[in-house]
Parts: sequence; structure tokens; C-alpha cells
Amino acid sequence: MNFALRPRPPLPSGRVLASRCPHRCPLGGSLSFPARIRRISSQSAPENTHVASVLFPPLPKSLPEPPAYPCPHLTNFDALKPLYQRHWKVCASYNNAREVKTEALEKKFTLTKYRHTLEFFNDVMGLQGICAQEKHHPIGVRFTFMTLTFSLKTSNAVPAQSSSDASRSPGITLRDMRLATLIEKHFEDKFVSSGHGLESTDPPDTRDQPSDPTGIVS
Repeated sequence: MNFALRPRPPLPSGRVLASRCPHRCPLGGSLSFPARIRRISSQSAPENTHVASVLFPPLPKSLPEPPAYPCPHLTNFDALKPLYQRHWKVCASYNNAREVKTEALEKKFTLTKYRHTLEFFNDVMGLQGICAQEKHHPIGVRFTFMTLTFSLKTSNAVPAQSSSDASRSPGITLRDMRLATLIEKHFEDKFVSSGHGLESTDPPDTRDQPSDPTGIVS
């Protein structure tokens, strides 16, 4: 009795599991993305619909003007919910001696190739990049072959006007929310829509995110 191998059916056009799309590594072997990360092309979205809207609600169309330095801390993190839904998170941030804990806004971005990672880094951190235009920059950037992690907080910040403490202390401000939103929008418009940036399809649990600075994780 003869047995014939049945070919595997092709994946749906425009929506490919990244774990089935290994990339050759220059050091040998192959690289593959986690199963919950998908490449989504513009062909999978309805006409005149931004590709990121397949996964997420829209980002704000307009942003408040950036405050002057020193900036007041955000006291209500509800304004960060559109970013929470895109896997930004508020986490603890320490000084070099790990003596002072403040909050920082952070996200890891995944791209498909090293050259796209470099391009995204340049678009954000370059001399003509988003940070230069905003006159605000991350406190930390972690860089790997195909990921970039931005950590945002304002060093020159003060407690909100409702507080009696006028001393300066680092924290999340409106400038950080603006910068995170602009970085996210650029990533979606340029890299996700072209298939060069990957978004997780695993819905974030926004209940884990704090509603004010007292709720940050350690």
C-alpha cells in the first residue's frame, strides 16, 4: 500500500503566525518569534482602515501641549489606558544606588529584521527624530537584534500642584505620555503597516496596571 504525504495547507494571506516564519541568523541556525506574535499586513484590514485598529482601539487624534519643565507628575494614570492596551506598562524605576523608587512607562517593541530595529531606533533617537522634536528623551533604551525597549520618565519633575511638597523628584509626566504615544503611532504607521513590526495578539490585562503612582509594582 502506497502512502502519499498530504501537503500542509497555506496560511491565510496577510496574517501569518510569526513562529512559522523563521529568519536566518547570521551566526547560523534560525530565529523565530513567539507564537502569540503575529505579522499583520495591510491586506488583512478593511479598506481605509489602519492596520493596528484590527487589534487595538485608536490612539488619541490630538495630544495636550507639553508642559514646561519642571513638569508636574501625573496623578491619574487613567490617561495611560490607550497605551496600556498596546502593552505599555508602568513599572518601578530606581536610581543607581536602588535607594529611591519611582515609576517609569515602558514597552518592548519587536521588529522582523535587524535593519528595521536600527531604523526604528534612528527614527526615535536620531538628531531629527521624535525625541529631538519633543525635546524629551527616554531614561533608558534596551537594544537587541530585533527588539527595542523604551523606558520613559521625567527627571526634572515635581509633585502635582495639589501636593504641598514642592521638591523635585523623577516620575511619569504628560511629556512621557506624549512621547510614548508618538513612538507608538510611528511604530504602527511605519513598521506594523509594512509588515516590518510585530504586535502581540495576546490582550493585555490592564487591571494589573496602577491607577496612580502609589500602585506601581516593585
